[in-house]
Amino acid sequence: MRRIMRTVAAALFATLFVTGATSAATTITFWHDWGGENAQILQDIVSRFEAQNPDIQVDVQLTSDLSQKLLVAIMGGIAPEVALLDRWMTSSLAAQGGLTNLDPFIERDQVYREDYFPPTWEEAMFLGRSYGIPFNTDTRALFYHEGMFLEAGLDPNDPPSTWDDLRLNASKVTRRNPDGSLRQVGYVPHWGQPNIVHYLMQNGGSIFNEDQTLVTFHHERGIEALEWMVDFTDFYGGVTALDEFGATIQVSGPIPAVLGGFQAIHYDGNWNLGALRREFRDFYETQLRAALPPGNRQRATLSGGFALVIPRGITDERLEAAWRFIRYMTGFDAQLDMGVRTGNIPALIEAATDDRYVDDEIRAVFVEAVQYAWFRPNHPTYPRIDEILRVQVQSAALNKQMSPRAALEEAARQAQAMLDEVNELIRLLNPQ
Repeated sequence: MRRIMRTVAAALFATLFVTGATSAATTITFWHDWGGENAQILQDIVSRFEAQNPDIQVDVQLTSDLSQKLLVAIMGGIAPEVALLDRWMTSSLAAQGGLTNLDPFIERDQVYREDYFPPTWEEAMFLGRSYGIPFNTDTRALFYHEGMFLEAGLDPNDPPSTWDDLRLNASKVTRRNPDGSLRQVGYVPHWGQPNIVHYLMQNGGSIFNEDQTLVTFHHERGIEALEWMVDFTDFYGGVTALDEFGATIQVSGPIPAVLGGFQAIHYDGNWNLGALRREFRDFYETQLRAALPPGNRQRATLSGGFALVIPRGITDERLEAAWRFIRYMTGFDAQLDMGVRTGNIPALIEAATDDRYVDDEIRAVFVEAVQYAWFRPNHPTYPRIDEILRVQVQSAALNKQMSPRAALEEAARQAQAMLDEVNELIRLLNPQ
C-alpha cells in the first residue's frame, strides 16, 4: 500500500511539474562506470525515465575511474548532476565537501530508509547525514560443485557453514598427482572474493572501535583469522603450490576452477549469476549449488554496491531534476528491472524479494545472505586501510615474509597514524 501511495504521489507531482514547466527541457548529466551489457540496461531504464518525464533529458556518460574524476570535476565546478558512485567512496567524498546532503529531500518526499537493506543505506551516510540513495547491493556466498561433493562422499544438501566444515570438506575433496602436486582442491581461502577482512568479520572482529578513533583489526580475533588463512594455505603446500595448480586451469567463465571441476567450493559474488545462467545454463541447473557465507564465531559477508549521489554545487532546476531522476532509479519498477536483467541485487527490499527477481534457489541464497552482511566502515581512511590489509598484510603472511601477528601490528601502526590525521581534519572541517 505504501508503494502504491508513493507511486501515485510521484505521478501527480510529475504531472504538476510538467504542466508548470517551460517548453525547454532541463538537461542533466549522469556518470556511471557500468560497462558492457549492464551499460545498455542502464540506458534502457534512463530512456523510460525520459519518456515519463519529458521535461528532463539525461546525458548518460560511461566514465572510467569515476571516483577520481568526480572529485576533480567537483573541484573544477564541472561535475555531473548525478553519479552512480561505489558506496564505500561516499564518506571520502562527503568528508571533502564534495557531495550534496540529501536529508532535506529525503524528509520532504518521505523516503523511508527501512525500505532499503540497512547496510546499503548506512554506507551512504557520513557523520549522520545521507549523501546517497542506494541503487543496488551484492553479497558473497559459497558456490559449490554438486558432482565433486558426491564423488568425495559429501552430502550436497549439507554444505559447509563453518571454518571447520571448510577444512573438513577440503581434506575429503582434495586430490593430488603421483608427484604430490595438486590435481583438485576444495576451498582456497584467498581465491575469489574472500580476504583477511572477511575472515576478521567472520571471527567476530572489527576494523575500528565504535567511534572510529582506534584501529582494532590487529587484536586477537584478527590474528586468529589470519593464522587460519595461513594454516589452510599450508594444507595445500603453500601459495606456490596453489599458484602452480591455478596456472594449469585452462577454463573460461566467471568461476573457471569450479566450472572445470578443479575446485569444489568457491566464495564469490552474485554479480556472476547473470553470466553463469546465460552462458553455462546446463551446469548452472544441474551441478552448481550455493550456500550461505561461512563463519567461525558468526556468519558474515560483505555488502557492496552503488549509490546515486548529487555532487556539490548543483542548484535550482538541475538540482530538482537530479533528485527526481534518483527517485525514479531507486523506485520499484527501475529497481526490479535492473535486478532481473543484470543479476545485481536491488537495494530496495521490495524489489529484491519479488518473485520475478528471486526466481531460483541460487539467487535466493544470495538475497538471504544480505542479512549476514556488513558494510565497509564509512570513514575516509578505510579504502586505504582495506588496501593495506588485503594487499600488504595478507601477502606478507601467506608468503611467510612476516608472522600474522607482526604483519597486522605493522599495518595497525600505519593505519592508526592515518586515522588520527584524518580524524583531526574532520574535526576542523566539521566543528560541533
